[in-house]
Amino acid sequence: MDQVWLDLLLNFAATLVGVILGIPVALWLDRKITAQRRREEESYLLGVLRDNLNHNLNLMNQIKRELPNNVVFYHLDLSPWQTHSGRLDSIKNRELVQVIATTYYELEHLNRKLNIQLEMNYSPFVAVNGYPLERKRLVDAILLHTESLIGLTKKAFDMISEFG
Repeated sequence: MDQVWLDLLLNFAATLVGVILGIPVALWLDRKITAQRRREEESYLLGVLRDNLNHNLNLMNQIKRELPNNVVFYHLDLSPWQTHSGRLDSIKNRELVQVIATTYYELEHLNRKLNIQLEMNYSPFVAVNGYPLERKRLVDAILLHTESLIGLTKKAFDMISEFG
């Protein structure tokens, strides 16, 4: 009978030591795994946005060359932003998040101007007397916006490259 109590006490002590050591170790492992996943998510997201910003920089430079004398039939590529903008909380650097969000807000604004430019050129508005002046105003506004947005986009691209 004494052996049964001794075995019971030893099993209880082993279980207690296992719980006391096991729970903190499990919590520590969980934190490490979660932190690793967050770093991977952040790295992936920043890579996608960096590549997309570079693509849009090329498109904006093309717009600067073509728009003064031609109708631009293409738009900036905002699909990665539309897909991933809800995941910005995985980026730790709040200043970087702000610059990225501001850049994409401005890219969306420029896209709206490009849409108006395209619609304006293929609508009855072309027959209106003031069309050439209005087109020139819109083109000038697009080019001015494009020029300033290139600087902001380069800043966001550089910040992502430094951070990532």
